[in-house]
Amino acid sequence: MNPTVTIILPAYNGALWIEKAIKSALAQSYADFEMIIMNDRSRDTTGDIARRFATLDTRIRYFENNINLGVQKTRNLALGYALGKYIAEIDQDDEWLDPEKLSKQVSFLNNNPDYVLVGTGAIVVDEDGHEIARYLMLETDEEIRNV
Repeated sequence: MNPTVTIILPAYNGALWIEKAIKSALAQSYADFEMIIMNDRSRDTTGDIARRFATLDTRIRYFENNINLGVQKTRNLALGYALGKYIAEIDQDDEWLDPEKLSKQVSFLNNNPDYVLVGTGAIVVDEDGHEIARYLMLETDEEIRNV
């Protein structure tokens, strides 16, 4: 049976960050997901790290581009492998701080069939982990339309 959620993670030379991104997805309380890691011909150890996680967790599927295509084309290629009803995206340098993120989003979408997407805010940190910016997204249809 197909998973409810496909998490897409495009990666390029992200060896410094990708492990944290993968671990934050695996730490989700909502477990009915697959993760597609799409390596865009990294020249560092990104592929080694991603393949290691794929051997440890059967929900992770690893793919690698034949040539470097850039993040958007890589993300779109990953969509072609997706089996889930819903798509979640995480970048190689992101970390999901709320372990209930997927659970909340799936519940909302299941209970609100007129909605086609949900989003989240972002906290930007520097290399030392100090917060430098916080972006909280608009939440209602009316707020979004009035921008």
